[in-house]
Amino acid sequence: MPIIKAILISHKNKGKPHFPDIKAYHHTIYARNLLNYHATEYKLNQTKIINDQLYTVGINEGVKVLDKSIKTLSKRRFKNKKILYPGKSKIIKDSIATQPRPFLYFINKWYAFKKEDHRYYQSEIEPQNDFEYINKKTRYWYSDSLHAFLEEILYRDILYMLGYIDILASESSFYISIQPGITSQISKHSHRESQDTFPLIFDVYFTSNLVLPSFLSIGNAVSIGYGTLIKV
Repeated sequence: MPIIKAILISHKNKGKPHFPDIKAYHHTIYARNLLNYHATEYKLNQTKIINDQLYTVGINEGVKVLDKSIKTLSKRRFKNKKILYPGKSKIIKDSIATQPRPFLYFINKWYAFKKEDHRYYQSEIEPQNDFEYINKKTRYWYSDSLHAFLEEILYRDILYMLGYIDILASESSFYISIQPGITSQISKHSHRESQDTFPLIFDVYFTSNLVLPSFLSIGNAVSIGYGTLIKV
């Protein structure tokens, strides 16, 4: 059974945390305490914004790293100005189960594509032009091809995440269904798995009979706020 600890992080300056600052928040919170990950491993310490509040999360052995970092947090400064300090903490001991009825989830800023995925998208999906612009940065997709492709990737990402938090899930034991209303934006975050400098991130809703743990993320760059799963 995985152990997940989520801690609300606050600072003495007023105002909401901003998504572009999450990488700096993450490194300020953990300093030199982060686990020595291989590039392809699922990150067990994650910093994210949920409902305009900043959280940092430890999963399994990442909980010890989180606790060690929090003890000296007030001695560090975010961008040499703001004083960070831990707020409320929540311990979640969760197991993955399936239920007869589906649950609705939202994935915020899902960094879905690996290099080979992006190549397929550029050659097979984007040329179909099955989208319209909501604004200069955001596309609303009507593409059945993209819908099916993202569903395959989401299934893969969920299995990958569950494996790294020591949960074995049979591929036949659960289902997912991405809902209409996929939107995408260009991310300004450069990631080693991406083919280009500014890859796509997606906001999607999906249903599943899986009861997924709170505060977790899927996809690429999960340690710095991408792909947060939210139960609706």
